[in-house]
Amino acid sequence: HFFEFYEAASQVGGDYYDIIRLSDGSWLFCMADVSGHGVPAAMTAAIVKSMLIEAARQHTSLARILNRINRRLLEISPNGNFVTMALVRYLPQSQAFEFASAGHETGFLQRADGSVDDLVSTGLIIGVSQEAEWATRKFQVSDSECLVLVTDGVTETSGPDNTLFGRERVSALGRRPNAA
Repeated sequence: HFFEFYEAASQVGGDYYDIIRLSDGSWLFCMADVSGHGVPAAMTAAIVKSMLIEAARQHTSLARILNRINRRLLEISPNGNFVTMALVRYLPQSQAFEFASAGHETGFLQRADGSVDDLVSTGLIIGVSQEAEWATRKFQVSDSECLVLVTDGVTETSGPDNTLFGRERVSALGRRPNAA
C-alpha cells in the first residue's frame, strides 16, 4: 500500500513528490526538495517533475534517472538551483526495493522486528557536478514493513518550545515497543 501526505508550509514551494508506474511494471517513488523558497523554487520543482517523467520513460535504473535529471538541470541552470532527491523503485513481483538518494533527507525502513534501517544519501545533490554518480541500494521487504521518506520540512519543523522535530523522532515513529 502507498500512502502520502503533503502539507505546504506556504502557498508555494520547492518540495515535490511523485509516484510513477514504469514501463516494466515497477513503481518509482520520488521525494525532492529544491533549494530556495516561494515561486522560484516552485517553478524549478515543476521543471524537475517534467525531467523526472521524461527520464522515467527512458530508464528504470535509478542512477540513470538521477544522472539524466542532473545533466538537464545543469544545462538550463548552470549556476543556480540545487535539488535533493530520493528515488525508490518497487518491484512488486519480488517485493524488492531499490533506493538512491541525491543528498536528500535520510529515509527510514521500518522492519517487521521493530528495528529501523537508515537510508542515507548515496551521492551528490543534483545540480552540483556533471560528473556526479549515485549508488543504488537494494533490499527485500515484507508486507509488514514500512518505508518512510520526508523532506527537511518535517525534520526542521519546530514545536512551541522551538525544539526541532528532528530525524530521530521521525525514525522513532515507526518503532514498535518490543524493538531492541
